[in-house]
Amino acid sequence: MTGRKPAADYYLPPSETQVIRALSLTPSEGEAKASIFRLVRQRSSFLITGHERPDGDLVGTALALKYILSTLGRSVRIVLPDEPPERYRRLDGAADVEAYAGGPLEAEVVVVLDSASLERLGAVREALPAGAPVVSIDHHLSNSGFGDVSWVDPTRSSTGEMVYDLAKASDWPLPLPACAGLYAAIVTDTGRFGYSNTSAGALRTAAELVERGVSAEEMTRRLYSSKSERELRLLGRALSQLRLSDDGSIASVSLYAGDFHEFGAVPTDAQDFAARTVSVAGVELGFFLYELEAGRRTKVSVRSSGRVDASELAARFGGGGHHAAAGLSLEMGLDQARALLEEVGREALKQLR
Repeated sequence: MTGRKPAADYYLPPSETQVIRALSLTPSEGEAKASIFRLVRQRSSFLITGHERPDGDLVGTALALKYILSTLGRSVRIVLPDEPPERYRRLDGAADVEAYAGGPLEAEVVVVLDSASLERLGAVREALPAGAPVVSIDHHLSNSGFGDVSWVDPTRSSTGEMVYDLAKASDWPLPLPACAGLYAAIVTDTGRFGYSNTSAGALRTAAELVERGVSAEEMTRRLYSSKSERELRLLGRALSQLRLSDDGSIASVSLYAGDFHEFGAVPTDAQDFAARTVSVAGVELGFFLYELEAGRRTKVSVRSSGRVDASELAARFGGGGHHAAAGLSLEMGLDQARALLEEVGREALKQLR
């Protein structure tokens, strides 16, 4: 998937006025894009970061933006709160993604991707360089509007789709590895173009990325067809603990700390397990729960088949996300958390009947 990186010396960017005139956007979006464009022109070093438990949208978009900015001659570092899952470490340039290991971070500009709030950055939040402008690019409806520059568009399928649009509007170069990262961002956040956020715009963007040289077949192989033994064994354990409500409308799967330990696995190995809950016929609401902090806290991924707004349900407990997929944490044991969420789920479905 890699290609020859164009020399930055040969890239002659258009004038700022030309770019802004060409955007033809609503004022708020246009202002945000223009501000990002100016920062890229004026600053030389960038720190890219994002939420804990990085997913394909975050990792793919971060890698793409790094390739773009590096091609423009900028110094770029990607530092995330956690190590990316193995499948995303197969993307071009993934070796440059750092898991935060402590200490202050330095850069002239901080770019926060795919994160609804600064709290989602975990320990990275306190290490951000003081005084550096923060740029937030995100598609979560629950975004708090943080950052010196905030571009939030919940109508987009993914942050990757947004950055592709930004790159085209700014007339930035798009080397092939950047296109591959953006394709990975879109295909993973749309559930292989199967979720409700699979808009015509997302499909058009994916098609354009393929036209630019991305191999859909190779991306599928890297992202979905090379699972480790521990991932499959962990999935088997989770599915063996499937629970259904009496009427079959709510499903949950779960993993205890001992399950991870038994297979030498980590939570990022289970990133896609939540989607399995709503693949059961008749299920409208699904939960994937797993233990943290020796069982004192429970992490929950929520999935909806359409009628229930997963983000609204998660927001009741301080979480957030999208209509079909959201997440939250509860300061209680897994069994107690599951009982609570099943009751909340029953009430949410009851109100729709």
